[in-house]
Amino acid sequence: MRILWDFRLFSLGYRERGVGAYTLAVARAFSDMETSSEIFILGDKNSVPELIGLKKVRWIQYQCRDWKLDLIKIPLIIKRYKIDIFHYWIALGPLRQIGLGIYHPCTTVAT
Repeated sequence: MRILWDFRLFSLGYRERGVGAYTLAVARAFSDMETSSEIFILGDKNSVPELIGLKKVRWIQYQCRDWKLDLIKIPLIIKRYKIDIFHYWIALGPLRQIGLGIYHPCTTVAT
């Protein structure tokens, strides 16, 4: 199973907030589990604190851009990497930073 984690939030000012701590805690807990899943992370690797224990991680580099472009880009990333589950960690404003995508050609989870 291929899982895409949306870590754009670390590039958008949520790194030092509660949601950043929550996201890291869940990601680190997941890394402690034995799983055959392949994790893809959409984010700026330099903005994300170290993820201890994640061995099967593939980074998809993210650069802050207009949220409207993300509406198109995210579904294309999902198709390109044949993602099975898209895990969107937060849906917080402002609007220019949400960018969920117009549609997702896979199962989507938002927490």
